[in-house]
Amino acid sequence: MSENNQILSSNAQLVGMPIAGPESFSQQQLAYLKRALGVDETVLYDNGTTTSATLSESMSNFERIRFFFVRGDGMQYVQEIHGGSSGSGIVIYQTVTYTNDWVSLYSYRYTVSNLTISPSNYLKEVAFQTGKTAVTVRNTAAPTIVKVVGIHRIAGGNQ
Repeated sequence: MSENNQILSSNAQLVGMPIAGPESFSQQQLAYLKRALGVDETVLYDNGTTTSATLSESMSNFERIRFFFVRGDGMQYVQEIHGGSSGSGIVIYQTVTYTNDWVSLYSYRYTVSNLTISPSNYLKEVAFQTGKTAVTVRNTAAPTIVKVVGIHRIAGGNQ
C-alpha cells in the first residue's frame, strides 16, 4: 500500500482507528494535539454578571489572555493582553466613535491579586472632538467581565 495514513475497513471494522476515545489520551498527548491543531485555549472565567472575576488558574500560566466585556450601554468588546502575574495591574481600553466628529477612549485599570481581577479606582473616558483643542476627561463605570480565556499555556498543569 502506498499511503500509510489511510483508514481501512475489514469485516465492517475500522482498522487504524483508536478503540478508545480522547478521554483515554494522556495529558502529553492532549497537549500535543492542541498545539498541532492550534487549539490552545483554556476558559478561566465564564460568568458574565459582575465587574470582577475569580479565575480558575493564574494568568501567568498563559502567553496571552482574552477578555470579553460588555459595557452598561450594552456595547460588547474583546481585548487580548499578554499574560500577567498576581500583584500586578492590567489596563483594558476601548475606542468608540459616537458620531462623525466625536471619538472616546475608555481606559479600565484592573488589579490582579492571586486569582481575582477587580476594577481599580482608575476608570476613565477621554473624549476628543474633531476641530476642537479641548479634551473631555471624566470618570466612567467598569464594564461587566463576561468571559476570560487563557491562550497558549506556558506554565502550570492542564486543568
